[in-house]
Amino acid sequence: MDARQRYQAMPDALAAVDRPIVHSLCNWGVDQPWVWGRARGQLWRTSPDIAPVWATVLVNLESVADRAAYAGPGGWNDPDMLEVGVVRGGVQFNPDESRAHMGLWALVASPLIAGNDVRDMPAEVRAILTHPEVIAIDQDPWGLAAVRIPRNAKTEIWTRPLRQRGLRAVGLFNRDIVPRTITVSWAEIGLADAPASVRDLWADEERGAFDTGYEAEVPPHGLVLITVRGLDAEPAAGEHALSDLRWMYAANALGPAERDMSNGGRALGDGAPISLAGVSYPRGVGVRASSRILVPLGGRCTSFRALAGLEDGVNNDADSCPDTSNA
Repeated sequence: MDARQRYQAMPDALAAVDRPIVHSLCNWGVDQPWVWGRARGQLWRTSPDIAPVWATVLVNLESVADRAAYAGPGGWNDPDMLEVGVVRGGVQFNPDESRAHMGLWALVASPLIAGNDVRDMPAEVRAILTHPEVIAIDQDPWGLAAVRIPRNAKTEIWTRPLRQRGLRAVGLFNRDIVPRTITVSWAEIGLADAPASVRDLWADEERGAFDTGYEAEVPPHGLVLITVRGLDAEPAAGEHALSDLRWMYAANALGPAERDMSNGGRALGDGAPISLAGVSYPRGVGVRASSRILVPLGGRCTSFRALAGLEDGVNNDADSCPDTSNA
């Protein structure tokens, strides 16, 4: 039976119940539930089952890396429950790994479901799972799941704008087994080159104001989770190409959204010149559905013009495009 039909029976039954009930779909990401799950429930598993083994955190995090645009109020990507404080076979996460796990799940707007025995947990586990500022990131009303800015195979930045103007949540993530120094620039997160204040959430410390970016040493398997309060990079009055502006947020279904080229693969800048119906365009944005780009305009723009189309050479088949029929 088709997965969409199989997972329709429960929402049909819940519709007959006179009270709200959350429906969690567990398809383990096999049949692209992020495409059709919103019509049938409020969250959908994107990955295999997790365990208190660091490799499973990385696998499950990867399952939502290119699917941020599918998440938002009313429907959420679910890379499985939290393993903070879970002990299995004498194995558990160390404190840095636990904070990274919790912080990353909050950044990607995952449901925060505790997988440990909440009746009996150490104070340090309770402090991680109940950290109010971290939970506030996860629960931000905009519901924008964080997008990844890769640095190299070992380090990356995860960032999402929060509802308050000029406020960003940023995670500096170290996959490596040795400490790494990671830098984020204000330009990368859509802020102006002006002093912005930084708060380190896990350290519970204000780090001060920084002109163009922030740098931190991140422990192995660690996450420095910060909020940055600055000025949105708003354009001057006049006409602008979208690819020239600083984007507040850019979620794309395959790697980064590209400026002035097509969307190639997972690496930045691996696209080709934009061509639609045999016509080449030197300017534009290359994305793969589903995608979402937000640009702060500051009330200075009154109109938007765009020509959208399927790029020449794209193979419009089931392997290259998600099936959205009966979504």
